[in-house]
Amino acid sequence: GRVHSLDVAQIQRRLADEEVVCLLPLGYRGAAAELRYVPSEELATEVAKTLKASKLIFFTQGQRIVDSTWGKVVATLQLRDASQLVEYSHQHKELLADKQSREMIRYLQLLIQALKSGIRRGHLLDPRRGALLQELYTTDGSGTMISLDLYDGIRLANSGDVPGILELIEPLVAKGLLRRRSNYEVENACNNQEMFVWKRDDMTIGCASLSRFEDAPDQAELGCFVVSQKCRGKGHGAVLLSYVEQVATLSGLRSLFLLTTQTMQWFVERGFKSAPLDALPPSKRDGYDTGRQSKVFIKNVSALPSEVQQRFTFVEVDALD
Repeated sequence: GRVHSLDVAQIQRRLADEEVVCLLPLGYRGAAAELRYVPSEELATEVAKTLKASKLIFFTQGQRIVDSTWGKVVATLQLRDASQLVEYSHQHKELLADKQSREMIRYLQLLIQALKSGIRRGHLLDPRRGALLQELYTTDGSGTMISLDLYDGIRLANSGDVPGILELIEPLVAKGLLRRRSNYEVENACNNQEMFVWKRDDMTIGCASLSRFEDAPDQAELGCFVVSQKCRGKGHGAVLLSYVEQVATLSGLRSLFLLTTQTMQWFVERGFKSAPLDALPPSKRDGYDTGRQSKVFIKNVSALPSEVQQRFTFVEVDALD
């Protein structure tokens, strides 16, 4: 059978009373109330979509999605990657030769369907003891988490983005929290592919620069890091920082540094540590403005695998919602 309708009002009423709702994979069909079996995973998907749940979790029969290169469970998949995996499996029928593989692809299809309807996270767990608690309450997780495209809208900036960037940073410049940048300086950073911008509905909601140094090829400076006032407190800063850190890691960088005259608590909580001036690249150190007395903070971006970095971001975004 298939799910055609749900008694949503009763489910919501039970949940409002702080009760745990358990649903049998059975339903009635037609005026004769013919009893039909409904696959539990399909029922769970429809219930999650109808209730607009934040997460949908499936326990497998022990199957896991494993990265064959490293022999490790794939910790995170974004929606587009999961969709590509499903499409690839259908193009290569040998991957669906056994029941276990077909089940996993079916789980992925249902999670993709759920995410496209508005659910934010999907989880695939093998039924080991403690797997659910580990997946939900630890940063390294247990199984595979499928999510909406976390970085949607973030990209390299171009010269057309300069007015939006300048408008975004102006309030912080006016307060003395950020160094003033000229139109030429921002445009030059865009042309050199050093500036990133986050756009939503043609509005600039975030920006950051990543400047490299010839005399320190494994270091880069994180600068002009700004998130729109309208988006603060919603996890956008964590997402933008995670994106820049992953770009840095993929570019072969080992560490990021930043200079500031302001409090650094937000960055310190995300792995940046105070460092001496000598830790800067020689060319940056030679141009250091002694008048501003900026403090140096550094983070080793090669210390964590990218999947774990993503999980830290997801956990933070969940906590701020």
